[in-house]
Amino acid sequence: MARGVLNVYIISDSTGETAQTFAKSVVTHFPNVNFNINRKFNIDSENKIDKIVKKNP
Repeated sequence: MARGVLNVYIISDSTGETAQTFAKSVVTHFPNVNFNINRKFNIDSENKIDKIVKKNP
């Protein structure tokens, strides 16, 4: 069975660097899975979160 890529979205009100480091550490435990880590930073409102979610279902 062909596997796709799993998208991981990091949404932060600051830089998101700590969360990205954590996510990279976690995905190493799944060597047979392809991940695409997307970091969205300086997200400081629900409106901005809604836009990200709608753009990336």
